Amino acid sequence: MSIVRKLIHFVPFGYLWQTRLGGFRDFVFNALSAWIPGWFLLVMLGGYEPFAAIGLYAIGYVSFVAFYEVGYLANDTAGTRHDETPRRRLKVSFGAIDFVVFLIIRATAWAGIGWLMGWTDDWLWWTFYTALGVVTVYHNVVANSAYKAVSFIQMSLMRFVGPVLFLLPASTLPLLLALALIAFTYHRFVTYLASKGRLDMPERKARWYYVRVSATLLPIASVIAVATESFVPVALMAYLVAIHLLNGLANAARTGQADGLPTARG
Repeated sequence: MSIVRKLIHFVPFGYLWQTRLGGFRDFVFNALSAWIPGWFLLVMLGGYEPFAAIGLYAIGYVSFVAFYEVGYLANDTAGTRHDETPRRRLKVSFGAIDFVVFLIIRATAWAGIGWLMGWTDDWLWWTFYTALGVVTVYHNVVANSAYKAVSFIQMSLMRFVGPVLFLLPASTLPLLLALALIAFTYHRFVTYLASKGRLDMPERKARWYYVRVSATLLPIASVIAVATESFVPVALMAYLVAIHLLNGLANAARTGQADGLPTARG
């Protein structure tokens, strides 16, 4: 079983699964907070058929996560020497050959999909991943979390837009970044600061916290909607309010408490 578990680390998304998703609830959280919104954006902004959008999002996600997981591996190995609160997420041994094989598989998946999809002909593709690479290196060599917070925000924004950016017109990037900030990055940034001891916000564990915060972001979502002449921002935030509400009701019925969805990891 340990050999199988180690082999899973080499498959794109397998490393994230083994080191960042603690259980079924974390998997569901990622599906609800990132994958479904990404699919929704492809349908609404890209005009793709719903079923086709599932496959396209999967392709975009595998290509992106293959690149992103290199940063995860760096963070879990060399990066632990440059962190105020290092966490040992990698539970299997990784030797020199393992690192080489891991990088070859990731580079092949990332560049291969990019080439097959025609993305390698786009300067934005090269610029995006160069920027992500620079930010990832910075995040893993700087120890002070006050400065790492800046790179964390950028990586979080790119994590949301990366799987869909090259399947949509480049003109949608400002809208994608705005949506990423209010629908994806905010909660993760708060969690990150708390994990580094930079923020004490016990209200995050309060009943209906995530419902209230997501609902409070609806006004700025409406501004973005009017500015872009699209109902997508409001629809996306309303969706997040709904899933947090349903999750709270389910928890309240089961335990008498209504905690939020699992906090974001990575």
